Amino acid sequence: MSNYNTYIGKRESLKFPVMCDGYISINYNDNIASTPYGIWELDDSFTFQSIITPYDVNGNSKSTVLTSDKTMPADSNASSDGKKYLPFANRYSHKMNIFYNANFEVFLENTTKTNYNQPAEYRIGMRIKLTNDDTVYSNKIIVAKENHSDMRNINDMYSGTEKIRRYVETGHATSSSSVSVFEITLNSNGSNFVVNMPLYDANNRYMGDIIQIDADPHNAVLHIGQGEGTYSSSVYNATNKKIYTTPLKEPLYVLGTKHIACSFNNASGEMNIFIDGTRIATKTHVDKRH
Repeated sequence: MSNYNTYIGKRESLKFPVMCDGYISINYNDNIASTPYGIWELDDSFTFQSIITPYDVNGNSKSTVLTSDKTMPADSNASSDGKKYLPFANRYSHKMNIFYNANFEVFLENTTKTNYNQPAEYRIGMRIKLTNDDTVYSNKIIVAKENHSDMRNINDMYSGTEKIRRYVETGHATSSSSVSVFEITLNSNGSNFVVNMPLYDANNRYMGDIIQIDADPHNAVLHIGQGEGTYSSSVYNATNKKIYTTPLKEPLYVLGTKHIACSFNNASGEMNIFIDGTRIATKTHVDKRH
């Protein structure tokens, strides 16, 4: 029969707030192994485990809430501390290390293209150096959630008790399109729109993402990438001119924890990434392929 000890008490954890470059350092001189094992001498298979609470590195460029322990301030003022610390464009592919040394690294990497109504969404990466470096990435796995419950705006689009599209504004009477770009002229200066924002018409048909905004004091023009060209000015002109986008998004992951684990099989070269007990990525290291 085996004996087990159960400990109950206050949970203690390390907290690294936004706009902090702190990290844990383990000094090599304090951990010299006399035999070939341990964090410095290991040359075999291993498993790495961590429990973390991700934070939102994006913030929200249109939000009035500019301070948080878990969301990066996103004041549009160029002289603001948040923007000087990490400009918006640098946030979209920002990488945050969970563990790092020269031969092994585990990290979260932001995958978003904008920070207007778009909290950071992360994929997980694991890098291992044998003779050569090789990295395995998961798909986007730590994501923001859409808020479907706000029922205040009668112009929004609903399905039962859920909001499925958020009203932005009403477009101009006519629009035009070419092979690759669909254009909408607005009766406004375009301040309610941003590049990479997905747009939908009043029939909930996807029009495309904004790729350019020609600002004007009164009549801005949106350039919308059509992808394969399935949307046209005639479709838009034949429907109600209301323009919609996705519901507000919330980084609910900042309120919980994620168990992130990685494993490496030295014989086969198999590299694996797990989240909350589920394997989400696997790859054979380049130095172990036959």
